[in-house]
Amino acid sequence: LNFSRIDIYSAILSLENISQNITLISPENSASYSSNSQEIIFVYNISNNFNASNCSLIINNVINLTNSSITNLSATQNFTQTFIPGSYIWKINCTDSSNNFGNSSQRSFSVTAPIVQSTSPSGGGGGGGGS
Repeated sequence: LNFSRIDIYSAILSLENISQNITLISPENSASYSSNSQEIIFVYNISNNFNASNCSLIINNVINLTNSSITNLSATQNFTQTFIPGSYIWKINCTDSSNNFGNSSQRSFSVTAPIVQSTSPSGGGGGGGGS
């Protein structure tokens, strides 16, 4: 008799490598804000087939904030952060207890300083003549 051998370890690993589905909701791609200090709420969903143990907000390829207490995967998740004028790229990275991870797509946004209207005094008087 000739039996094929099943590699149980590889089978288990392939089941563990579950791809995460992270969907970005807001802000929209290329969002633009006019402020010197703009609070932005980043909203996203995680697929129900992934048991995330933590998710991080990545800004310009640097971890900005991390949530390690995700309890309801069917709920919409969010991060809130304040930004100064500049151009930014953001995405969400999530990891499960088996260290499987996934990244969302990335989006961009910009914050520009508002234009300040100069108010110069109008008129102006001429000097007085004196005698």
